[in-house]
Amino acid sequence: MPKVRFNENLLVLVSIVVLLLFMGLIILLGSFIKMFLGEAPEEVVCPEIQITEEERANLEQQATWLLKLHQGEALAEEEAALINSSCLDDDNIALALGFTYYQLGDYQPAKDFLSLALIERDDSFVYDLMAQNELRHCHYQQAREYLLTALDRRPSEYSYWEKLINLEKKHFQADDQRLAELYQQGIEASDDWRAFTLYAHFLEGQEKYQEAADVWTGALVAHPQYQEHYGSRVDWLRAK
Repeated sequence: MPKVRFNENLLVLVSIVVLLLFMGLIILLGSFIKMFLGEAPEEVVCPEIQITEEERANLEQQATWLLKLHQGEALAEEEAALINSSCLDDDNIALALGFTYYQLGDYQPAKDFLSLALIERDDSFVYDLMAQNELRHCHYQQAREYLLTALDRRPSEYSYWEKLINLEKKHFQADDQRLAELYQQGIEASDDWRAFTLYAHFLEGQEKYQEAADVWTGALVAHPQYQEHYGSRVDWLRAK
C-alpha cells in the first residue's frame, strides 16, 4: 500500500485560513449578539429641518435679495417690500442672512453670516442663534461653547440656562450634581420664575421633597403673585 505524503507548507496555509475563518465567524456572531441585546453603539442622526416647499422657496428668494443688499446692490421696490422687515430691524444684513439660512437649515452659510454679524452686533442673541445652528446639526460641543458665551454676555436670560441644561442632560449625560449646579446658577443669575420651578420639579423627580419645598418657597418669595396658585404645593411637599 503506497504511503500518503503531505505537503507541510500547504497544511500550514490551510490551517491559517481555517483559523481566520473561525475568528471571523466569532466576531460576526458577537456583533449579532450585541445587536440583539441592544448594545450596538447608537448612530447620531440629526433631525431633518421641517419646512414646506413654499416656505423654502420664500426663504431662498429672501436670501437672494439680502445677498444683493449685502453686496451693495439696490433692490427693486417690489423686492424690498417683500423682504421680512423684522430681519432688518437693526440694519444688520449679515444677521438677517444668517437667520434666513438658519431657517433654511443651511449650516455653513448660516454660520458664516452669523459670524460676520458679530462684528456689528457682539451680543448674546447672535451667540444663541449660532448655538442653535450648531445644535441643529449635532455639533454639541460647539453649541455648548456658544451658549456659554451667550450666558457670559447676558447671564440674566434664563432661556440660555434652560438650553444649556437640556444640552448637558441629553447629549453630555451630565450627572444630577452637575445639573443641580446649573439650575442653582440659573436661579442666582436670572431670578426667573421658570428657573425656580424647573429646579423644583427636578428635585421632586429625585424624591428630594424637602429640598424641592425650599425651592418653591424661594420662588414664592421672589414672585409672590403666584402664592395663590402654588402656596399649597409647599405644604404638600413638607408633608411627604
